[in-house]
Amino acid sequence: MPKIVLTILKVLLSIGLAVVILYLVFKQIDIQEFKEKAKEVNYFWVVLSMFISLFGYILRAYRWKLQLEPLDHAPTTYRMFLAVMSGYLANLLLPRLGEITRCGVLLKSDKVPIATSFGTVVTERIVDVLMLCLILLFTMLIQSDQLAQFFDQTLDTKFNGYLIFGVGSVVVGLGLWLFFKFIYPSKTKVGEFSRGLVQGLISLRRVHISKYVISTLLIWIIYYFMSYLVFFAVPETSHLTWEVGFSILVAGVVAFVLPVQSGFGTFHALVSTMLLLYSIDKTTGIFFATLLHSSQLIAVMIFGLIAGILSIFVKNNEHKIQN
Repeated sequence: MPKIVLTILKVLLSIGLAVVILYLVFKQIDIQEFKEKAKEVNYFWVVLSMFISLFGYILRAYRWKLQLEPLDHAPTTYRMFLAVMSGYLANLLLPRLGEITRCGVLLKSDKVPIATSFGTVVTERIVDVLMLCLILLFTMLIQSDQLAQFFDQTLDTKFNGYLIFGVGSVVVGLGLWLFFKFIYPSKTKVGEFSRGLVQGLISLRRVHISKYVISTLLIWIIYYFMSYLVFFAVPETSHLTWEVGFSILVAGVVAFVLPVQSGFGTFHALVSTMLLLYSIDKTTGIFFATLLHSSQLIAVMIFGLIAGILSIFVKNNEHKIQN
């Protein structure tokens, strides 16, 4: 199947799923009420949330650098940051496109093989899933009743069928694209890609463990404050406690894990459903989710575009650790 056809199918499936879920979420919302709520927002907290997200992206670049160092590649944190932000910007177009994009940027700027860098990205994702599981367990300890109700309600929502269909379609499309991109062309490329992937996956064996653990913890602390600070921006949510912040973090991350266009619809549905459990009405919950989601997308676009412009002036080099 032609690569362009697969790409178009992935985009259409992702956008279509996002549109369906957004329709189901917003179909009974009064837009005028949204406008009134927007006038009451304290945007200082929103801007602060966007600003600290920058440090999260820098830490991600630094942690990725730590994984590449044992593989004899040493791009600077600055170059890694440019690649990371290019990936985040690409994710706004298509779910999971960012992983390939940032590896491609690093190949162009520092000659790091895509197979190797992609292997470290996969390892990074595994670590993040483990962190999400730990946060989920911690949240269950401090907010067990609300979390149990949350999963009961989300499993029974009407859009769940559309979600399952969309997720399956996108996964199949992505699998086909990976097959025709990396596996089908030649057996030699398969072997080379597999070796690089394995190298990246086992990079944690020789990583500087204390730096890696600390940077991972700081990344997730920043993720927490990115959502928690926005509580204070909306009068109806300003009283919510720090424990609720973990519940919103869980709901938000679960929404972004799903291969839907940048979390559109899924984020709004899951976060507002979680807020309902804390006596926040549906309209306010969706407004809060929209405010948080939109502000972070704007932050990604701003930082991503700046990174894209700066990357134009970066000289191509092959940075390797000298033994």
